[in-house]
This record gives sequence, C-alpha cells and structure tokens, in this order.
Amino acid sequence: MQRLTDQTVLATVATTDADWHVRLAAVQLLTDQTVLATAATTDADWCVRRAAVQRLTDQAALATVATGDDDWCVRRAAVQRLTDQVVLATVATGDADWGVRRAAVQRLTDQAALATVATEDTDPRVRQDAMERLTDIVS
Repeated sequence: MQRLTDQTVLATVATTDADWHVRLAAVQLLTDQTVLATAATTDADWCVRRAAVQRLTDQAALATVATGDDDWCVRRAAVQRLTDQVVLATVATGDADWGVRRAAVQRLTDQAALATVATEDTDPRVRQDAMERLTDIVS
C-alpha cells in the first residue's frame, strides 16, 4: 500500500474494503479531504475514523466528529485539530469524557467559556487547565 499514490484507488479502498487494516492503510495515504471527511464520519472502525481525522483539515467535518462521534478517542483527535472557538467551547463545557473536555480547554481562548469550565467542570484536572488559560482574572 505504501507505493500506491493514485487518490482514486486509495479512496475506493478506504471506503469499501472489508478489512479495517486495509482501510486504515489507505486512509493514511489519502489527501482528498472529501473522502477523509467521509471516512472520519462514517467508518465502522474507530481506528480508521481517528486516522482520517488526523489528516483532515475541513473544520466543519472536524466539528461534526468532535461533537458527535461515539468514541472519545476519535472526538479528542478531532478537537486537537479544531480552531472554531464556538465548537471548542461546546465540547469543553459539554462532552461526557473529561479527556475530550481537557483537550478542548487546551485549545480554547474564549475567556467566558474558560471561566465557566474553571468553576463548573466536574473534573479537577479540567478545571485547573481552564484556570491556567484564563488571562482576564481580576486580582
């Protein structure tokens, strides 16, 4: 698979092969953002979805994955590539997994959202990270 560079063939393999290992190998060579977005949002295997997310630059597709994937590991990978502050704030204040919330906090610059997380999150590690990112603290 390393020598294969034809994006059309890779896209077909990435979206149709029965074996997740083969789909994963194809995704790791893809550059087509549309196919990567499809793999990131629809593949049955979390490893393939995560690999697609790690190559994805489409912010809308990343937002969809960050807020809707069933697997925390895939959501966290999407959050680590997101730049949309509204989506990051949504994830930081609402994801069920503390590690995903923490990843969102580490990319978040919205001071109001950080203040909410710093005072309301259920996990002390997430609250501490939010506190450390607050720049508008009144002394």
